[in-house]
Amino acid sequence: MSERLTAVALIDQLCNAGKKYELNGRIIKQSALFAYASELAVFLVEVFGSITELLTTFYDCTPNDSSKPWVNHSMKQGERKIYGPCLNILGASTKAWLKKCIPRSEMEGGFTSRIIFVVENNLPKKLIAWPEIAKNNADVHGKLVEDMQHIFKLAGEVAVTQEARKLFTRWYEHHMRVILPKNNDPRMVGYMSRKGDTILKLAIIRSASLRDDLVIQKEDIIWAQEELDALELDWQMAFDGIGTVSNLSYLVLELINKRIAIRKNELLAHFAQLYPVAEILKAVHDLKEMGEMVDFTKMHEGKQIEFYAIHGHEELINFTD
Repeated sequence: MSERLTAVALIDQLCNAGKKYELNGRIIKQSALFAYASELAVFLVEVFGSITELLTTFYDCTPNDSSKPWVNHSMKQGERKIYGPCLNILGASTKAWLKKCIPRSEMEGGFTSRIIFVVENNLPKKLIAWPEIAKNNADVHGKLVEDMQHIFKLAGEVAVTQEARKLFTRWYEHHMRVILPKNNDPRMVGYMSRKGDTILKLAIIRSASLRDDLVIQKEDIIWAQEELDALELDWQMAFDGIGTVSNLSYLVLELINKRIAIRKNELLAHFAQLYPVAEILKAVHDLKEMGEMVDFTKMHEGKQIEFYAIHGHEELINFTD
């Protein structure tokens, strides 16, 4: 897809991307489109107030039944039908341009709830003034292309193992009943509500990248959870000026819930790059006051180690292991 986005261009290119394939005797129609924007500001110049609704509709693959098209009517082109719309966008931006690209109103709307922000704030570990193409780069590139072509041929309904289902159910119920209501940042409500869907999508991607069985394993769910949790830590810096990530108490509770229990020094180190120790300890204090978590010490290798755990789960843990 081209880098300049308008409503007409998006509809036209989705129509042209339409394909058919057979699965278990059924003909499945799909219009899948990928857009790469090296400059997100240029790509999104006509989005807000114009085609935001289109983007959110196609992101949700509406309508979900591929036999029923999404229909557009226009005076010039007449009726346009899109079957099985599926839109993915990868865009790059500096922090300054991000503020110009996404108005504050959209941070609180549905559009940004469908975006995963990947923030890079550090210099690369290895600085190379005169980069050269590695000798084996052509081989690696060829293998990647071959792998992608193989993944492209995979078709069918994705299954979930019982272990993965139980793990996700436990996370989902706690997230929706406990974590989501505690989020007091309106700019994160949409994302937090959709986080479960995003975890499952990432789990599908990981499964397809490693195996051909179209089955989500427990490890796929864990990986997806950890990847999103890690990204959320950096969002505060990316949104400075247009919005903020949800409060620190939420992030602490999410981390402890994922681990069941965590050492105090490990928790402090986890957030130390973004928050002063005093703020982290205050978040812990607030959670203990609300009865969400508890702290206690256990002897380990002759030393008293302080732990944090979700309230009511501490009896499940043997810290001496």
